[in-house]
Amino acid sequence: MMISMIGFILLNISLVHYFYKLKKNQTPKNPIFLKFSLLMGSLLSLSAIGSLFIMPTSTLASVVVVLLGFFVLSTSATFTLFLATKTTPIGHIKVSVGDQILPFKNVNFNSDYLKGKRTLLKFYRGSWCPYCSAELIMLEKLKPQLAAYNIQIMGVSNDTAEQQKNHRLRDKLSHTLLSDSRLDIIRQYGI
Repeated sequence: MMISMIGFILLNISLVHYFYKLKKNQTPKNPIFLKFSLLMGSLLSLSAIGSLFIMPTSTLASVVVVLLGFFVLSTSATFTLFLATKTTPIGHIKVSVGDQILPFKNVNFNSDYLKGKRTLLKFYRGSWCPYCSAELIMLEKLKPQLAAYNIQIMGVSNDTAEQQKNHRLRDKLSHTLLSDSRLDIIRQYGI
């Protein structure tokens, strides 16, 4: 059971470290500590689960070892998949930098408002996404430099208006956040 706990603790320390760096906008390009922890946590978990077949243990200890092992192995597999993806999977994006905005309407916004204005249109997954939140906070810090070029920032996600309101308060954002809960705008842009 101790081996399983060590793997679990090692994995969690590396995840906390990785997300701390992410929140500080210092995400490592090659997260060696995370990769090492994923590998070692998986090996320790497999070793702990394998030892159940060799040494008899109590039912409770066996259940704990299997649950911790399953958590470590599934988390490691998920992060390994994300880390192995070399390119961002994207749809058929229908605009490029500098193109005119594709016209759209939504319950409380009309893209006609953006005509003649320089706009950075940021599509993001939602307030739950740590990467997206970190990027929106970074854009908030860049706002004075962008304003010097008359560039406004607008975020679009499938969050509800209430979720976006809470997101703006939580992360102290002043961007316009547009709710696209039915994914109409997101699909229109091919994101």
